[in-house]
Amino acid sequence: MWFGRKPAFRSMSMREAQRALAQDQSIRLLDVRTDDEYHAGHIPGCQHLPLDRIAGIGAVVPDKDEQLFIYCLSGARSRMACAQLARMGYTGVTDIGGITQWPGELERTVGA
Repeated sequence: MWFGRKPAFRSMSMREAQRALAQDQSIRLLDVRTDDEYHAGHIPGCQHLPLDRIAGIGAVVPDKDEQLFIYCLSGARSRMACAQLARMGYTGVTDIGGITQWPGELERTVGA
């Protein structure tokens, strides 16, 4: 319950995110899962920044107004990452949930 306050970030479905990513190449896609999860399969074109390292986002994304789509496995960690990014002053944060709902192909890291 938000008690009249709006959340500091947006949410959208993976299907909506897939369409938005296809239309706007400037959106940065961040995978906040563990290294092993990322190597086992991730959305092509994403950047990997595990949740436990999200505080270092400034080195990866210095522009706090950049459009960011965040995902994890089920949606719990992506919500936590979005909340933390919003507290850090990032304004273009969107939680797209869990990769299990991604309708497209996944990319795997060779040798993983």
